[in-house]
Amino acid sequence: MKLLIPALILVSLCFACKKNAPKQQSTDYSLYKIKKAISKRTTYSGSSSSQSSDTSNYTYSGTDISYEVRRSSGLVSVYNYKLSDNMYTQEQFNNGVPSTTKAYYRRTGKTYIDTFWLATNATVTQSGKYEHNADGTSAREIIHYSGYDNDNKYVYQNGNILYGIFIRNSFSPSIPPARDSVVMEYYPNLTYRTDYYNSGLPLSFFSKQAVNLLKKATYYDLLNNKNIRQSTEYSYQTDELGLVTRRSFAVYTQPGNVIGLSDTTYYTYYNR
Repeated sequence: MKLLIPALILVSLCFACKKNAPKQQSTDYSLYKIKKAISKRTTYSGSSSSQSSDTSNYTYSGTDISYEVRRSSGLVSVYNYKLSDNMYTQEQFNNGVPSTTKAYYRRTGKTYIDTFWLATNATVTQSGKYEHNADGTSAREIIHYSGYDNDNKYVYQNGNILYGIFIRNSFSPSIPPARDSVVMEYYPNLTYRTDYYNSGLPLSFFSKQAVNLLKKATYYDLLNNKNIRQSTEYSYQTDELGLVTRRSFAVYTQPGNVIGLSDTTYYTYYNR
């Protein structure tokens, strides 16, 4: 026999629940920093494939950041980042031997990194600059390599990247130019909560991140009738706080949807 409760009593009960319910506290996601990232990837070439893996362990001391990467090849690299006068300096050690290459990341106004350069034996081998929108999102990235540079611009909608124009300007006959329109798709039910990454400085040091987690990036070749030449698809697992605990992605070349790379990374965080 079903128990019937008068509607008025139900309303009173619901009102009492709302009145006595504790206020929900917002989560401070800055408390959760990457502790460990374990990556496993497969690279495909025709009918063959090869596997590799690495484990990154992060430690923090004030504004200083260090991480150790142990690769399946046997190489162990340690990266130390120290902040002084709005400049992060990176030193690298490979199997305990100091690298001759150092990296420098400059912040303006103690907000986001706007310039970086790599120097080997005091000679600059790579450099770049970042431009930002008024809200801190990335507007443009220009990265200079040996023989070419990449010039990427972004257009946003509702806090996410709608599309980007990626241009490769070549200064060497052996490197072809490229111009792509890259359309981004996001998971509407998955919110970007805190930094997750495999190497380097936290992504939030470079710009304000997109609102949601990236689902797919499709590359349209503007030098070849806007044909799709590549796509990258992402999937995630998150914990009860929304922190990414696993990210997987696969890169496909088009036409034919031929897989070229797959990668799965597992993340753990401090204070979890």
